[in-house]
Amino acid sequence: MGTNKNDGGGGGGSLWVGEVTADNGITMGDLIDAWLNNNSTENMSSESDDPIAYLTNNSEYTIYFKPEGDITINGVKYSEDGSYPLAAGKSWYYPVDGVAAPHINKEQVFKLSDGMSLEVTNKSYNWTYKSGGFLRSLGSYTSMYGGDSLGLNTILTKDTGGWKTANWVYLMSANSITKTHNSWSSGTIISTESKIAAFNWINLFISSGLKKASSYRQPHTYNIISYGR
Repeated sequence: MGTNKNDGGGGGGSLWVGEVTADNGITMGDLIDAWLNNNSTENMSSESDDPIAYLTNNSEYTIYFKPEGDITINGVKYSEDGSYPLAAGKSWYYPVDGVAAPHINKEQVFKLSDGMSLEVTNKSYNWTYKSGGFLRSLGSYTSMYGGDSLGLNTILTKDTGGWKTANWVYLMSANSITKTHNSWSSGTIISTESKIAAFNWINLFISSGLKKASSYRQPHTYNIISYGR
């Protein structure tokens, strides 16, 4: 299965059912290494009881994050649908849902699964398991790359972690899904189902450089096209 990515211009995103090659290259050894690196030497923040940073910016650039739920810290409210800058050399000690690092990937955001922490550098990123032991790490690993390791990045993997494109946020913000199945035996079958539009990722995508973001807030449908019997 594969996808055609939305170009960020507000056009209809769609999923095309075809063939894809897994190229993530993550092995069980990577999983074990990540688990063994659970503990961090990061100093404890004065604003948190947790000694490990959820997000560390070790790059020379400003990055942006979306918190995991609404949170108020020292009287300052951070909204789960917001996008907040994290300067170079700084860390964030509270759960993070997504990160935009436009110096690495423009018009994309990195979605973190539960129990994960992320370090961003000038040219790359490193994620690890924050806590919970091997079984928790295995569950987070599965959630993180259960689908996007295949490069799908669509409705089939909308809840998994990894880099998300404009096509994904177009799906999340759609208020309906139209499925078109082209069958050689019964012709073309079209069905449409409604869904709740979610706009809580759009601001973070704007920080990543998303073009014509206002069009994602307008009512639209996400198209899924398949071929078969």
